[in-house]
Parts: sequence; structure tokens; C-alpha cells
Amino acid sequence: MRKWLPALVIVIGLFIGFVSGLVENSPDSAGPSDKYYGFPLAWRMVDTTTGEKYTYAPELLIDCIFGIVIVSIIAATALLTEKWMAKKNTQIVK
Repeated sequence: MRKWLPALVIVIGLFIGFVSGLVENSPDSAGPSDKYYGFPLAWRMVDTTTGEKYTYAPELLIDCIFGIVIVSIIAATALLTEKWMAKKNTQIVK
């Protein structure tokens, strides 16, 4: 399982980055007809009056990297906890 972990972390991080486009994140300076989506950065904008959609690639990349970092931290914590628990179990058995 551990040899697949980096690929799994990247895939889940990218998924989180793309799914963040469903989270509304309107800045204070946004007009009343604009809706911004993405977290932590707004990378998708929809003009509700005309229906035009805009995507900003650098912000999307940053959101995907943010997702990968968060998933990496969770995976590293899980691996460290697994090692610590295995060490505790061997000490109890002795």
C-alpha cells in the first residue's frame, strides 16, 4: 500500500482542488452579478447576467497544490501514528 501512497495523495489532492470550484468565495470587491468559486483562492468566475464563465489557471494550480499539501500532512500523520502504535504493541507483547 505504501508504494501507491504518493500517487494516491496527488490524485486526492487534485480532486480536492477541483472540487473547491463548487465552494462560493466572493471577494468584497465583487460586483452583484459576479459569483466567484474556489478555495482558498477563487479560480472560477461566473457572470450571472450574461452566463459567461471564466477560469483562472494559476489560482486553480495553487488550490490543487494546497489540496495535495493537506492530504500529504494527513497521510504523514497516519503513517507516523501507525509506526508509533506498532511500536507500542510490540512493547506490550514483550
